Amino acid sequence: MEQINEKRQEVQRQLYFLGKNYLEVAARLNELGIKGRRRTAQACPIACFLKKLGCGDLSVGTRRASFYEEPLRCSGRPPTVIDFEDPIEEFISAFDDGIFPELVEE
Repeated sequence: MEQINEKRQEVQRQLYFLGKNYLEVAARLNELGIKGRRRTAQACPIACFLKKLGCGDLSVGTRRASFYEEPLRCSGRPPTVIDFEDPIEEFISAFDDGIFPELVEE
């Protein structure tokens, strides 16, 4: 269980460092070259960012994400759930509404 808590804390820390508001989040994702598809729980830019952090079999909503760490998926344990802070929630809503076309995967 400690391993899951460590992963959750690391993911939360990395999400926090994306930015203090949705514009900073978008700019940082752009700097990192991360793009995604609108209204797609497994392929939006935040989902793509989480995949780079080693989060597998994930689902991203406007307010939270759930994911498994790969060897743990088959263990019968529930997924790790992360509640997003306001800048991430606001970025996801804005991205899904068509803002930030430079982050749309073609």
